Amino acid sequence: MPQIRMLSPETVSKIAAGEVVERPASALKELIENSLDAGARTIRVDIEHAGRALIRVSDDGCGISPDDLETAALRHSTSKISSFEDLDSLSTFGFRGEALYSIAAVSRLSVASCEHGADSGLRLEIEGGKIVSKRQSPPVPGTTIEVRDLFFNVPARAKFLKSDATERAHLLKTAEECILANPDVAFHVRADGAAAFDVAASPGGSARALLDRAAQVMGARAAKGMLYVEDAEIGLTAVISPPDNLAASRSLQYFFVNRRPVSGKAVSQALYRAYARYRGKNHPACAVFLELPPADFDVNIHPQKLDVRFKNESLIFRRVAAAAEAALSGAAKPAPVFTAPPPQAVQIEPPSAEGIVRIAEPVQITLEDLSDLMGAAAAPAGAVRETAEQRLSVEDLAEQAPAWWRPPYRYIGQLENSYLIFETGDGLAIVDQHAAQEKVIFEEYMRQLSSKMPAVQQFMMPVLVELPASAAQNILNWKDWLLSAGFEIEQAGPAALLVRSAPSALRFTDSDAANFVERLSGEVGDPDRCAEDVKRETVALLACKRAVKAGDSLSPQEAVRLLYDLKNCREGMTCPHGRPTMTAISSDELARRFKRPGAAGGIKER
Repeated sequence: MPQIRMLSPETVSKIAAGEVVERPASALKELIENSLDAGARTIRVDIEHAGRALIRVSDDGCGISPDDLETAALRHSTSKISSFEDLDSLSTFGFRGEALYSIAAVSRLSVASCEHGADSGLRLEIEGGKIVSKRQSPPVPGTTIEVRDLFFNVPARAKFLKSDATERAHLLKTAEECILANPDVAFHVRADGAAAFDVAASPGGSARALLDRAAQVMGARAAKGMLYVEDAEIGLTAVISPPDNLAASRSLQYFFVNRRPVSGKAVSQALYRAYARYRGKNHPACAVFLELPPADFDVNIHPQKLDVRFKNESLIFRRVAAAAEAALSGAAKPAPVFTAPPPQAVQIEPPSAEGIVRIAEPVQITLEDLSDLMGAAAAPAGAVRETAEQRLSVEDLAEQAPAWWRPPYRYIGQLENSYLIFETGDGLAIVDQHAAQEKVIFEEYMRQLSSKMPAVQQFMMPVLVELPASAAQNILNWKDWLLSAGFEIEQAGPAALLVRSAPSALRFTDSDAANFVERLSGEVGDPDRCAEDVKRETVALLACKRAVKAGDSLSPQEAVRLLYDLKNCREGMTCPHGRPTMTAISSDELARRFKRPGAAGGIKER
C-alpha cells in the first residue's frame, strides 16, 4: 500500500483555490460580493486579457484596518461568524474567508484598503499565497484589489481555460448578475479599456429601479412592457415578460436568492407553469428575487454557491407560480366573446346560379410538367434551385424517386393554411407545409454551407439587436464563422449588434434576423472547441426554424413546387427535428373507412 502522507500547505491552498476559483469570472464574483458586503455604493471593475492579465475591483465601502487586512489574507479568516450556529442567521454573501486567500494562492494579488476618516491605509502584495510586500497606502476610503497573472503557478488549470472571448463572456455575465441584483449600487465596468457598463445607482429598491436595471442589462427590446410581480409572504419581487413579448431563448433569465445568483430550478419551473398557455416555443425574460431568512435555504451545497436548496420548496413553487399567473392574467388581452343571435325561422329556397360557390378544378401535375415547374420562380420558402443546365431528366427523377413518391399527383387544395392535400396514384397525400418548407430550406442551406459558398442578401438597413453584453459576446465569438455562413454581424456597442446580411436561402425579415441572433446567443459555446459539422447543423437548425412562416397561403403552383422540392430531399419524410412532413392514406384505407367495395378484406356493398 502506498505511504499516506500529509499534503504541504501550498498544495492544500491550491486545491482549495480550485473549489472557489474555477475561472476568472469566479474571482470577479467573489471580489464584487466582498465589496457589496463592505457597504459599497460605487464599484469599479477593470478587466484585461479576459481576466488572465488583470481583474481590478475598487469600491467606496467601509475599508479594512491595517491590522485586519493582514488577517484577511489568511485562510479561514472572517468577520462574519464566530461559531457554526451563526450560519443560520448569516445575511452576507460570504463567511468562510476562502475567497481572498484562495485567489491570492493562484495569482499575484495586491490589496489596498483604508477606513473612512483614517490618515492612511495599508497595501499588501501577495504572490502565490505569500505576503511579499507591505507598505502604507494613501488615505483613499474603500478597498482596491488587483488580481494579476491568474493561475500563473497552476499551469494545468490555466490550460483548461477557454478562449479569451468565451472567458470575457463569463466575466460580463457575472457583472450583469451583480448589476441586476443591486440597483442601489453604481457599477462601472471596463473590458480591455472599453466601457461595458456604466449604470448609476437607483436608491430605494423600487419597481421602477428594477425595471430600469432590467432594461440596462437585457436590452430595451426584451424589457419592453415587463410586468412587476410581488409576494411579501416569500419575499418575492420580479420583473417578467408580458405574454406578447417573449424571448427566443432562455438566456434572458436571472434568478436570485438574497441577491445571490442561483440556478433557481424550482423557481424556473414555477415560472414556466405560469406561462404554459402563453409561451408556445418561446421563453420569458425575467429577473426573479427572493428574500428569505437564512435558515430557510442553503446555498452551501455547491462550492461556487450556484445551487440552492429551499426548506419549503413546494411553498416557493406555489407562491411564485400564483404571483406570476396573476400578473400575466392582468396583462393578457381578453379573448373576444361572441354571442350567437337568437334562432329565427328561415325559409330555405333552392340557390340561384349566381349564388353557387364554385370550386376551381384541381391542378393535375405529372412528371412531364417538371421542367416547367423547375423553371418557375423560386419557392416561397426561399430554396435556391439548380440552374437549367443542371436539371435532371424525367427518367433520372423517376429512377431517384423516394419510396413514398406515388405519381401522378393532383393538387386538391390547402387546409387551414397549413396542410396541402394531393390526390396520388394510390390514394391521398397530406403535406405539412411548414415541416416540408423547413426540410427543404435546411437541406439547401446545409448544401451551401458544405460548399462554403452561401448566397447572401443584404438588408436595406442593418438590423439592430439588443442583448445582454455576455450574450452579445457569445455571438461575437462566432463572428468570423458566421460570416462564412452568410451572416455579417458586427458590434454596435457593449450590448448591441448589427446584422447586415443573411443567407438568401432563408429569406429573413428584420424580425427573423433579430430572433435568430437572440436564440443563437443562448445556444452556442466556444467555436474553437466545436466541430465544423456541429457548427453547421446548429446554425442551420436555428436559422431554418426562423425561416418557416406559419399560416402562409400558397398558390397551387407553389404547393406543387414544394412537393417536388421535398421529393428531391434526401430524407423528405421528416423535418430536421424529426417530425413527419406528410402522411398518406391509400385507396384501400379510404375504401375501408367508408365501407366501400374494393377495400382489402372490406365489406361488400348491400
